[in-house]
Amino acid sequence: MKRFPLCFTVLVLLHVSLWGLSKEDVIIPISDGRSIQATVYKPEVISSPCPVVIIAPGSGYHRGLPLLAGFAQRCAEKDMIAVTFDWHYYSQKEKISEGRVREKEDLAAAMAYVRSLKEADKESLVLVGKSFGSVIAWDHFRRDTALRALILLTPVIPDEEYEAKLYPGL
Repeated sequence: MKRFPLCFTVLVLLHVSLWGLSKEDVIIPISDGRSIQATVYKPEVISSPCPVVIIAPGSGYHRGLPLLAGFAQRCAEKDMIAVTFDWHYYSQKEKISEGRVREKEDLAAAMAYVRSLKEADKESLVLVGKSFGSVIAWDHFRRDTALRALILLTPVIPDEEYEAKLYPGL
């Protein structure tokens, strides 16, 4: 049996895990002059419009944490486009806005950006919300009838009364 040097094996594994996707950091403007930072993960080769996954982070999360970045990378490896972003308040070290108004605008800007991508399949948009992001995602999903699906990762549900307040109609 022929053995390969360890360094060759590691290089092959790295190549396999990174091959087939691209990652780009972008700034998405918001109509009120603010902006959000985002990362777009895409398959390296796109032959037809791709499904898109938009990932809204938790309140203390950012787009580069392993859960969000890893999920987005896996989506790109499976021929989807994935967009992760940071809430504006998180980047600016501010507080969540009253009534979560600005955070709703942040997500709306991310959705508009995704819809502007020529490679995006506009009929296959999936919204994912992590914790606090699930609250904003649910609110957006109820109003945006063009979304294909919603995934709530660790939704905030300490009790039934609070659930009804954060996720009305769920």
